[in-house]
Amino acid sequence: MTEENKPQTITLDDKEYIIDDLSDKAKYVIELMTSLQNKERNLLMEMDQIKAAQENLVARFKSEVEDA
Repeated sequence: MTEENKPQTITLDDKEYIIDDLSDKAKYVIELMTSLQNKERNLLMEMDQIKAAQENLVARFKSEVEDA
């Protein structure tokens, strides 16, 4: 079987499941898990942006008080 024809799978607890063989409810749960993983990744990126902005503001504050 070529890579193009290989069925889409998901692995959980070292067990591989063929997505097409799963129930509609199980497929929906996979969609929910994927959605949550994407949200987590986005929140981590937002946290990195917030930390960078905070560091920049601290540096700007230090610059302001040093010049005063």
